[in-house]
Formats: sequence, structure tokens, C-alpha cells
Amino acid sequence: NIISEGTLIINKNKEELVIGNGNVFECGARIEAAKINDYNVFGAKCHVMSGALIGTGCVICPRVMIIAKKRIRDCMVVFG
Repeated sequence: NIISEGTLIINKNKEELVIGNGNVFECGARIEAAKINDYNVFGAKCHVMSGALIGTGCVICPRVMIIAKKRIRDCMVVFG
């Protein structure tokens, strides 16, 4: 995993936060997800809210917000 400066990884759940292999967290990303699988890219200043589930091979583009408890399926690109 590559974690850039200013990235916050916060566990707000009672369960253990699981982060897979090969993930990239760019500058200023805020991650509160419940589970993150392998080989994802989290763009600069993106925000993944509490309880979200991130699949494998996903791209969360810069400044995108994933709302709480949302499931992002494998190989999805989220932009806006």
C-alpha cells in the first residue's frame, strides 16, 4: 500500500478495519470505510464515509465523496 501525506484512515466501527494489498491513497484522502479490498486508488481529497465497502480494482477519483454504508463493486470507477 502507498499512503501519501495528509491521508486520514479512521476506524469508526466496532469491527476491525481491513485494508487489502496494493492500494494507493493520494494526498488528503479521508478514509472511514469498513473494508477495502485490493488494488484500489483513492484520489486526492476524496472522502469515503463510515461503513462503506470498497471492492477490488476500484478508482475513487479526486474530491469524490462515497456516502456512508455504500458498497462499491469490483472494478468500478467513481467520478463526478
